[in-house]
Amino acid sequence: MKRRARFVVGSILTAIIIGGGILWWAHRQLVSDWLVVQVAGEPEQSVASLASRAAMSKQGERIFFASQPIINDAAQFNQHCGRREMAAAVLGCYDGKQIFIYNVTNKELDGIQEVTAAHEMLHAAWDRLSVRTRDKLGLLLEDAYERVKTPELAERMAYYARQQPGGHINELHSIIGTEFSDGLGDELEEHYRRYFDDRQKVVALYLSYHDVMTEIDEKVKELGNEVQRIANSINKVIAVYNRDVERLSRETDFHNNQLTMIDRTDSAQVDDYNTRQARLQTERRRLGGEKKGLDSKRARYDKKLREYNAIVIRSEKLTSSIDSYQ
Repeated sequence: MKRRARFVVGSILTAIIIGGGILWWAHRQLVSDWLVVQVAGEPEQSVASLASRAAMSKQGERIFFASQPIINDAAQFNQHCGRREMAAAVLGCYDGKQIFIYNVTNKELDGIQEVTAAHEMLHAAWDRLSVRTRDKLGLLLEDAYERVKTPELAERMAYYARQQPGGHINELHSIIGTEFSDGLGDELEEHYRRYFDDRQKVVALYLSYHDVMTEIDEKVKELGNEVQRIANSINKVIAVYNRDVERLSRETDFHNNQLTMIDRTDSAQVDDYNTRQARLQTERRRLGGEKKGLDSKRARYDKKLREYNAIVIRSEKLTSSIDSYQ
């Protein structure tokens, strides 16, 4: 009986050990993330603030903090997150273990670090999903992409197709989850609720700085076109004005020469001379008005040019502030 009891106890212990091993294996990533977070301790306030403002859930925060996020200035950031195309600025990256975020300090782009943090956290979350879950999400993300696609998004996805072959769905998972307020569908919204307490908060942050950049880009184009239109109009007026001034100058010289040639006792010649003189005076007054109108157009052009230069400088500052290579 004692031998049988020892056998039963041993079997139970074996079952517990095996069961525990299976349970640990099934949740090994969760355990690993927990251990990394515990060992690392409290995240820096600047990092914790990113998670808070992006409205990450407890699960989202755990994944984010387990990825040991770090906010870097340009030199350190570029060592980890290289740029593949000159026209494409990189704001963050996830190397499979750690998240790196570029330290954007331009106040007009408030929220850009938080959105970058959420974007990279979703990359880390994607790594933690099963193949079966990814396949299911892939279909949902493709459907959502067709609903929310814009020329800008299509261009971005073309970039990822060139630079990260096979990463299309992974990128969509991060982009759609942080940049689009609706059009995702109930299943995708339910999926993102695992990582965000309120996904609309991170989308609102994205829209706030994206709208600033879009507005400035549109203003640059609008003022650039207006400056060009005014310049073209001025050039046409100048061409006509210069032609008329030269003609008036020739006619004035001819008229003045006629003064010594007319017979002042001939009333017809005198009347003809006076008529031409009056016409020349009228033409001078007309050209004087043209000159004032031209000066007004030039003043308007100078004002618009100053506005255009100012918005271009503002646009360049925004571009420079998100480009770690400048």
